[in-house]
Amino acid sequence: SGWIAFRALSIQTLAKDIGAPKDPSLLQKESIVKIINYEAFVYLSALLIVPMIAVLIKFPSMASLLLSISGGAAFLYLFYIAISSSKIEKERLFVVFVMMFFSMLFWAFFEQAGTSINNFTDRNVNRVTASTSTITSEQVGQIVPIELSQAHLGYPINGKVFTLDQLDALKAKAKDNPSNQNLMVDLKVEPKNVGMMLGGSEVTASTFQSTNPIYILLFGLAFSALWAFLASKKLDPSTPIKFVLALVQLGLGFWALILGAKTADSQGMVSMSWLLLAYLLHTTGELCLSPVGLSMVTRLSPQKLISTVMGAWFLATAFSNLLSGFIAKFTGIEHAEDAVKTIPPPIETLSTYTQVFEMIAYCSFGSALILLALSPLLNRWMHEDQTT
Repeated sequence: SGWIAFRALSIQTLAKDIGAPKDPSLLQKESIVKIINYEAFVYLSALLIVPMIAVLIKFPSMASLLLSISGGAAFLYLFYIAISSSKIEKERLFVVFVMMFFSMLFWAFFEQAGTSINNFTDRNVNRVTASTSTITSEQVGQIVPIELSQAHLGYPINGKVFTLDQLDALKAKAKDNPSNQNLMVDLKVEPKNVGMMLGGSEVTASTFQSTNPIYILLFGLAFSALWAFLASKKLDPSTPIKFVLALVQLGLGFWALILGAKTADSQGMVSMSWLLLAYLLHTTGELCLSPVGLSMVTRLSPQKLISTVMGAWFLATAFSNLLSGFIAKFTGIEHAEDAVKTIPPPIETLSTYTQVFEMIAYCSFGSALILLALSPLLNRWMHEDQTT
């Protein structure tokens, strides 16, 4: 991302005829380095970028440093261009800067889906479909054969509280056993086992990563039609207001997880319905912000700077992922037993996730309020009635 941003800064924008078959001679023009032509520059860059990315993946601290330096350089460059521009161009670029900041916040919170929310799903969301049978009080003291699953987390299994790392270890052993017998145990039922499922089918935590694209397919066209309908009635919200709606829905999504945590069972397990609701609200928030933001960049940027500002926009998105990883660190939950790190029972991890999700929800709502207060000024600075 940093290399792309610097490349965009160096040429400001792509020539209109680049890539057009009607004039292939453009590929033979000298590049900015005055040594090789554009075509050779593209091939050389492709050869160099792969090992560069490999190095950055291996050394994430280096990637973070490079991202911070390139992001700072891009912002300073665009700020200099903005203050040197005409009044309308300057104010429009300032709008882009402000919206870029709130977009960065949105994606930093949204991308928790692949980190803290995914861990929450793995550890605290009941992903086992309802079983027709559960352990009853009449079975206390008896030996009952059960197939261990995520539904048994937090319950005592033969004298020891069953945790996720134990389940993962058993699943690893069961991979080479088609009959899955490694997950079968003879349980001596204790009073605390009453109400525990005896069967059911477990849904993997990673499966829920597909909910966002599914919701996009279901609601993407609906949102496009909604904006078109509102525009025809001259009721289409402005870009800042759509960003406000996105941040509010994002906060509501995290609040759904908080409500789910407050209604968790005695083992600290949350119903899947709260998770699906959270992903739905996050996706509708994304549909209010993502396509609108990209359209705003091309609409408000000066013609000669469109690709430069777009590169900075995606660079800010990359920085939001760095910020997202920093936020996710607050949900790191591990115990150390005999120098071996273990995952505590769900009832012990629930409060940590709740606290972090509350912080994110309040930040989302607070950001929405600030942007709502700024929206009249931003709407004026967008100069929608001006063609230049």
